[in-house]
Amino acid sequence: MVKFFLATSLLLSAAAHAADHGHHHGQKNDQSTDQKNDRSSVAPEAKKPAKKFLADEALSKRMDLVTEAMMKLHESPSGGVTKQQLTEAGKKIESTVQDIFKSCKLAKDADMALHPILATLLDGAGSYKKGDEKKGHELVHKALEQYAEYFSK
Repeated sequence: MVKFFLATSLLLSAAAHAADHGHHHGQKNDQSTDQKNDRSSVAPEAKKPAKKFLADEALSKRMDLVTEAMMKLHESPSGGVTKQQLTEAGKKIESTVQDIFKSCKLAKDADMALHPILATLLDGAGSYKKGDEKKGHELVHKALEQYAEYFSK
């Protein structure tokens, strides 16, 4: 019974999360970005595919932008990251993910595998914007690793 409750909770959370992002190929969401990123859990991971999905050029480029934004944080000559740098990285990652949502043209199974990855990126961006470098880094890094496991260029 407990397993059923947990599984149901996770599925409902994932469905609410997907609806929260308005990712219905071209439909916009009226909620503010801060409201969407104010959650304490990450969407459950999709089942790893037997064969990697092929990322189109647009998705590949945008995921590279996310990687660059994260790496830029850690190239600070002083060794420390400022609140402003975290906020800028969070905004960059967030806008890049929103752009992925708008331009997504993947097959249904690849799209469904991508949703949890994008959700985790948005959670990481939200953490960066709140000044939580450690949590932001962990979430963005996790999402990028999962993307590399699920997609090929």
